[in-house]
Amino acid sequence: MCSHFSINGELFPIDEKWNHDIEKTLVARVKKGERLLAFAKYPPPRNDYPEGFKFNCTTPFDANFPLNKFSFCGMITLRDPPR
Repeated sequence: MCSHFSINGELFPIDEKWNHDIEKTLVARVKKGERLLAFAKYPPPRNDYPEGFKFNCTTPFDANFPLNKFSFCGMITLRDPPR
C-alpha cells in the first residue's frame, strides 16, 4: 500500500529490495511472537478532498480515496508473551 518512505523528510521510492528486506524483518519478528504495528500517512490534496469530504472505506476494495500513495513512516513491535 505504500509507494515510498521518508528519511529525514526526504522521500524515496519503495522498490523490490526494500520490500524484501522489510518483509524478512517482519516475518522474523512475528515468528518470535511479537505483535507488529506499522504506520503510514497520506496527506490528501485539498483540491481532491475539500473540507467536509466523507472518507469511506469498509474494505481495501471500496475506498473512495487511493490506497497506493501512502508514505511508510515506521513500525514498532511489541513483545506479548503467552500468559
